[in-house]
Amino acid sequence: MTVRIERRAVLSGAAAVITVAALGLQTGKPTKGADRSPRKHVVEIKNFAFVPSNLNVKIGDVITWINRDIAPHTATTTDRSWDSGTIKKDKSHRVAVTAEMAGSYFCRFHPHMRATLEVSAIPH
Repeated sequence: MTVRIERRAVLSGAAAVITVAALGLQTGKPTKGADRSPRKHVVEIKNFAFVPSNLNVKIGDVITWINRDIAPHTATTTDRSWDSGTIKKDKSHRVAVTAEMAGSYFCRFHPHMRATLEVSAIPH
Protein backbone atom coordinates (compact mmCIF):
# COMPACT_ATOMS: atom_id res chain seq x y z
CA MET A 1 0.00 0.00 0.00
CA THR A 2 1.39 3.35 -1.02
CA VAL A 3 0.52 6.51 0.86
CA ARG A 4 0.52 9.59 -1.26
CA ILE A 5 0.87 12.92 0.49
CA GLU A 6 0.28 15.99 -1.50
CA ARG A 7 2.63 18.91 -1.07
CA ARG A 8 -0.36 21.28 -0.78
CA ALA A 9 -1.70 19.36 2.25
CA VAL A 10 1.68 19.47 4.00
CA LEU A 11 2.07 23.20 3.38
CA SER A 12 -1.50 23.89 4.55
CA GLY A 13 -0.88 21.94 7.75
CA ALA A 14 2.39 23.76 8.41
CA ALA A 15 0.71 27.11 7.86
CA ALA A 16 -2.05 26.16 10.30
CA VAL A 17 0.49 25.20 12.99
CA ILE A 18 2.39 28.48 12.53
CA THR A 19 -0.85 30.51 12.73
CA VAL A 20 -1.98 28.78 15.94
CA ALA A 21 1.44 29.31 17.51
CA ALA A 22 1.43 32.99 16.58
CA LEU A 23 -2.06 33.49 18.00
CA GLY A 24 -0.99 31.80 21.22
CA LEU A 25 1.86 34.28 21.59
CA GLN A 26 -0.52 37.21 21.18
CA THR A 27 -2.84 36.21 24.06
CA GLY A 28 -0.60 37.88 26.62
CA LYS A 29 -1.06 34.96 29.02
CA PRO A 30 1.98 34.42 31.19
CA THR A 31 3.89 31.24 30.70
CA LYS A 32 5.92 29.28 33.20
CA GLY A 33 9.12 31.22 33.82
CA ALA A 34 7.54 34.38 32.37
CA ASP A 35 9.05 37.78 32.94
CA ARG A 36 8.99 38.63 36.62
CA SER A 37 9.79 42.31 36.22
CA PRO A 38 8.57 44.60 38.98
CA ARG A 39 5.13 46.02 38.31
CA LYS A 40 4.54 49.75 38.30
CA HIS A 41 1.68 51.21 40.35
CA VAL A 42 0.39 54.77 40.53
CA VAL A 43 -1.36 56.32 43.51
CA GLU A 44 -2.92 59.68 42.76
CA ILE A 45 -3.38 62.16 45.55
CA LYS A 46 -6.48 64.12 44.68
CA ASN A 47 -9.36 65.73 46.54
CA PHE A 48 -7.39 65.09 49.74
CA ALA A 49 -7.44 61.30 49.29
CA PHE A 50 -5.12 58.54 48.09
CA VAL A 51 -6.53 56.84 44.97
CA PRO A 52 -6.61 53.88 45.19
CA SER A 53 -6.92 53.73 48.95
CA ASN A 54 -5.98 50.04 49.04
CA LEU A 55 -3.17 48.66 46.91
CA ASN A 56 -1.87 45.09 46.60
CA VAL A 57 1.82 45.01 45.69
CA LYS A 58 4.83 42.71 45.82
CA ILE A 59 8.27 43.39 47.20
CA GLY A 60 10.26 45.04 44.43
CA ASP A 61 7.24 46.62 42.69
CA VAL A 62 7.49 50.36 42.11
CA ILE A 63 4.87 52.79 43.41
CA THR A 64 4.63 56.39 42.25
CA TRP A 65 2.54 58.83 44.26
CA ILE A 66 1.45 61.82 42.17
CA ASN A 67 0.07 64.91 43.90
CA ARG A 68 -2.89 66.33 41.94
CA ASP A 69 -3.97 68.64 44.79
CA ILE A 70 -2.97 72.24 45.39
CA ALA A 71 -1.68 71.40 48.89
CA PRO A 72 1.49 69.47 49.67
CA HIS A 73 1.11 65.89 50.97
CA THR A 74 3.14 62.95 52.26
CA ALA A 75 2.78 59.19 52.25
CA THR A 76 3.93 58.09 55.71
CA THR A 77 3.56 54.68 57.34
CA THR A 78 1.53 54.70 60.54
CA ASP A 79 4.55 53.57 62.57
CA ARG A 80 6.62 56.21 60.73
CA SER A 81 9.18 53.63 59.57
CA TRP A 82 8.86 55.03 56.05
CA ASP A 83 8.02 58.50 54.75
CA SER A 84 7.92 59.94 51.25
CA GLY A 85 8.82 63.43 52.36
CA THR A 86 6.80 66.38 51.09
CA ILE A 87 5.21 65.87 47.68
CA LYS A 88 4.30 69.26 46.25
CA LYS A 89 1.56 70.04 43.71
CA ASP A 90 2.13 68.29 40.35
CA LYS A 91 5.19 66.48 41.74
CA SER A 92 5.65 62.79 42.42
CA HIS A 93 7.55 60.41 44.63
CA ARG A 94 8.66 56.97 43.41
CA VAL A 95 9.87 54.09 45.53
CA ALA A 96 10.53 50.35 45.27
CA VAL A 97 8.33 48.40 47.68
CA THR A 98 9.92 46.85 50.76
CA ALA A 99 8.34 44.64 53.43
CA GLU A 100 8.51 47.53 55.91
CA MET A 101 5.99 49.50 53.84
CA ALA A 102 3.15 47.04 54.51
CA GLY A 103 0.14 48.34 56.38
CA SER A 104 -1.54 51.69 56.76
CA TYR A 105 -0.13 55.01 55.67
CA PHE A 106 -1.34 58.59 55.90
CA CYS A 107 -0.47 62.19 55.08
CA ARG A 108 1.39 63.94 57.92
CA PHE A 109 -0.17 67.28 56.90
CA HIS A 110 -3.70 65.88 56.63
CA PRO A 111 -4.00 62.91 59.05
CA HIS A 112 -7.53 62.10 57.88
CA MET A 113 -6.01 60.98 54.55
CA ARG A 114 -5.38 57.24 54.98
CA ALA A 115 -4.66 54.28 52.75
CA THR A 116 -3.31 50.72 52.96
CA LEU A 117 -0.52 48.83 51.23
CA GLU A 118 -0.86 45.06 51.20
CA VAL A 119 2.64 43.76 50.50
CA SER A 120 3.26 40.18 49.40
CA ALA A 121 6.48 38.74 50.74
CA ILE A 122 7.12 37.01 47.40
CA PRO A 123 9.44 39.29 45.41
CA HIS A 124 9.49 39.42 41.60
